[in-house]
Amino acid sequence: MVDRVFAEEAATVADVSRRSMLELSLYFGLDRPRFLSSDMLPVPGASSERVCDIVDYLQGNVYITGHGAGGYLNHELFETKGISVEYMHYRRTPYPQLHGDFTPYVTALDLVTNCGAQGAAMIHSGTVGWKEFTQ
Repeated sequence: MVDRVFAEEAATVADVSRRSMLELSLYFGLDRPRFLSSDMLPVPGASSERVCDIVDYLQGNVYITGHGAGGYLNHELFETKGISVEYMHYRRTPYPQLHGDFTPYVTALDLVTNCGAQGAAMIHSGTVGWKEFTQ
């Protein structure tokens, strides 16, 4: 799996990340994701406005983001366009790891090496709305 990620030359870290996510999705038997590069979309702008406009352009009604966006994302802007903002709610389901107690927030390769393809059963995090997240 790792060999396939690095088999092709990558122009950016985003390219490596995209290939990694695709390989992990295939390995765990998840639905094949569709990756779009935002620089290929005809959506100008920057920051929250651009992200909101991209979701709107793609006809989405929910934007799911990571915890880091909580400090800068303009949630009200999304609401004006009828787009819900939700944050990842990591459930951190323990699985057997080689050394010691369960350590969450490690690389997905840790799940692969410790559980194999059966590790897919551990991937089931949900989301929480932005108002609850920011409280």
